[in-house]
Parts: sequence; structure tokens; C-alpha cells
Amino acid sequence: MAKSKRITLPEALHSKIGPSSSERWLHCPASVLLTEKLVKEGRAKFAGSAAKEGTAAHTILAMCLMEGSDAVNYAEHEVLVEGDVFQVADLVPGVQA
Repeated sequence: MAKSKRITLPEALHSKIGPSSSERWLHCPASVLLTEKLVKEGRAKFAGSAAKEGTAAHTILAMCLMEGSDAVNYAEHEVLVEGDVFQVADLVPGVQA
């Protein structure tokens, strides 16, 4: 089996005001800064696994759109998002839909 090609995303690429936490930050905008502080202290995380998977899938989709290719062309790649690794082969059905 060929070695996977890794795409590593910088932490800044993942939104700090994601839709899954909108109930909080829409009612308390200052919570974004507090959460950022807690993350830096290691007492909180910005994103759960599902949000990170979405970031990985959106990254592959953006690459496909920019290069005019299909997601299956990246099936041997993996995407690293904030410490979690996602196999592109697992993301292809959702990205290609």
C-alpha cells in the first residue's frame, strides 16, 4: 500500500465562531475571546471531531474546485486538522455528492 500524502491545515484555518457554537457567541460575543484564552491554557477546545471533519472535507472540496478535479483524485491523501487525521477516501462520498 502506498504511503498517504498528508495535508496539514494551520489551526487558524478553523473558524473560532463556528455554527455549532452560535447559540453561545450570538448571545455573548465576549465568549469567543474567553474560549480563545481557555484554549491557549489547554482548558478548552475550539472544535469537536465533527467540526474538524467538516473542515477537512471543505478543504478537499476547495482543492477540487480550484484544480477542476474530482475528490477521488485525493483518495490516498489524509488531512490533519488540529491533531485529528482524516482519510480523504472516507470523505470522498460527501465531498463528491
